[in-house]
Amino acid sequence: MVKYNSVDELPEEVKNAIEPYFTSLIDQTYGIKGLPPQLAAALQARTCRTEADSRLTLANEFLDEDLNLLDEKGARMMDRVINKIGHASPGEFASVQIGVQRASQILIKAVEGPRIGGSPMEKSTRYVPLNVRDSDGRWPYFRPPEIMERHGGEFESFGDFCFEVYSEAFPLAERFFMEVLPRDSFSIEVQREGGAVRLLEDELENKAQKTKFALAYEDTIKCAACDLVRGPLPAATFGNVVISENGRHATNLYSQLLTSPLEELVQRGEEMNAVANESIASLVKKVRVLDEHQIRDEKLLAIADNLFAGMDVGGGWVTLIDPKDRFTEIISYALFPHSRIPLQGIVDTVEPLDLNQKENILDIYDGGRPSYHYTSGRALEAGYQIILEIVCPFSEHRDLQRHRMMTQQRQLLTTKLGFVIPPEIEQLGLTDEFGEVAQRADAFYDKLIDDGLVYPAQYVTTFGNRTRFYMGMNDRQFQTMAELRTQSGNHARNRSTMLEAVRLVTGRDPFAAGYLKFVDSSDPDNMIARATEQAKTAGRDLRDGFE
Repeated sequence: MVKYNSVDELPEEVKNAIEPYFTSLIDQTYGIKGLPPQLAAALQARTCRTEADSRLTLANEFLDEDLNLLDEKGARMMDRVINKIGHASPGEFASVQIGVQRASQILIKAVEGPRIGGSPMEKSTRYVPLNVRDSDGRWPYFRPPEIMERHGGEFESFGDFCFEVYSEAFPLAERFFMEVLPRDSFSIEVQREGGAVRLLEDELENKAQKTKFALAYEDTIKCAACDLVRGPLPAATFGNVVISENGRHATNLYSQLLTSPLEELVQRGEEMNAVANESIASLVKKVRVLDEHQIRDEKLLAIADNLFAGMDVGGGWVTLIDPKDRFTEIISYALFPHSRIPLQGIVDTVEPLDLNQKENILDIYDGGRPSYHYTSGRALEAGYQIILEIVCPFSEHRDLQRHRMMTQQRQLLTTKLGFVIPPEIEQLGLTDEFGEVAQRADAFYDKLIDDGLVYPAQYVTTFGNRTRFYMGMNDRQFQTMAELRTQSGNHARNRSTMLEAVRLVTGRDPFAAGYLKFVDSSDPDNMIARATEQAKTAGRDLRDGFE
């Protein structure tokens, strides 16, 4: 075919062929749309090696004689660039969106784990009640085959009990919050002449406003109830997650899932990879089981068990870790996910180890990489000045995990850090029922551990069980998290956690107070504080004309 030197030279029929894929053929700034994913990636990879822009490159190199797109050529180019030459970055030019239904919370957290190149969104247990059985009359939770094979009856008895307690608590919690926030004292923001005003229900003017009021009030009560009573839900509880991810992220995520010791994660990794192969096959050819990581993790688990044997698994609620030399921190972070003790205890134990011991652990952690295409884990991100370890219920960790641009690592879910029963549960008269969930979870967890089911045992931990994780960050990342998570729309206990983190950081580094201008320290323990946010949302809906 003829090669053209500018878009202006293109014949009308060629312009007509490429026009659907660009927002403009003449503007200096333009959008690219509707191209098959692999061809879109190939187009960008090719554009970076030619003087022509994307529009001219598509016309010159990716149309056949009949002016049809050469999608297969794009796939071949991506295969050569990514898998044969080894340039991974073009894998970021094409993406895929995948939904994963009926996934346990453990699977959802795994999908959300890789930080760069993926944008996940999950069904929230803070907004959606889970007190409904499925069409077969079963409560919505995953039955892990590893446990069902040996302890199936006991697992279902435990899971059913957890959901029965949750389902009993939910309507009681709704009535409780209706008393805390009576309907006649609830107000929403409405636009009137002169600006926005807050109005009670009997002050509203029309049916549309009253409908928005009712929705805002019902949502406020429902959200507060969901927040309060989700402690008994097991980590096996079903949820849904949708993720938009580029090819590089997908390769990393699917390889991690396929390498997991949990059958659910392996199966879903295979399914997600199959879906991705339908549209971006050339970008995910490097997906594979990382046998080296399995060997690495087994060795690090054995080292951690030996180094920290007999040490107390307890620890503080929020701990600001003292910075150490970088090598000590790297080794400590490498061992953290494989241990059960606090990070400060790990650091204090690792620091006096001799150089050979530390080098041996680093060699195990990093030495199994098959090539430069597979980067090391997050332990090599050591060196942050702000390192916060948090021990909080799993339900709260699910929100804090979303700050993915900082370094985060979590230990395996466990029952050994305790179970949190909110004080409001006593007012509902359900302290004994919540306590029984905690006791049954702990006993069953011990039984599974004794049976060698170390990883599957996580399924019987609950939203109310505490989990331990750390976050390493710079000051800008801390500012973002502290200011966002202390606003009134957040979970009450997450607000308290962040205010404690602010206290610790500003206590050590007083200058930090200078950049934390929007931290909201008002009423951190009010479970109904989101009423203000719900009212604002309703007011915005009214102003925007939504029905």
